[in-house]
Amino acid sequence: MERYREGIERLSTNFSEKDGMPPVCGRIINYLFLKPDAEATFEELITYFQVSKSAVSNALKMLEQRGVVISKTRYGQRKRYFSINVNIDDILNVISEKHIQMKEYIHEIMQLRSSSDTEVDKNLRNILKLINLINEKYPQIIAEFRNQLNNEKQ
Repeated sequence: MERYREGIERLSTNFSEKDGMPPVCGRIINYLFLKPDAEATFEELITYFQVSKSAVSNALKMLEQRGVVISKTRYGQRKRYFSINVNIDDILNVISEKHIQMKEYIHEIMQLRSSSDTEVDKNLRNILKLINLINEKYPQIIAEFRNQLNNEKQ
């Protein structure tokens, strides 16, 4: 995993900052993606990143709450093994929720703004139009995507 260290650091900064997470969250995600068996224990993460137990624990909790990381135990062991959640339905739900959150956020901003004819207001209205269009077309896109997956299986 040492050969990936630079890439993990570079990619994690972009990922975590863009999604409002601490950098260790992005590091963990990239580590799990790049690790050949795609899973790691709590202790492995602490050792590799050389950060505190609380930093790793908090990051894992945040990633599990967001549905990005899942954990499992193996029969007869107490250790938890963490891996990336690559369940397509979970990922699609997260995307859909993000659209809804962004729409609600922009709508509330527009309600709080006192003006309505500034360039900012026009741009906000256009962003809402785009989000509405994406939400309108989203079910069709998902259906087409699922058809592609089903055709690949055959």
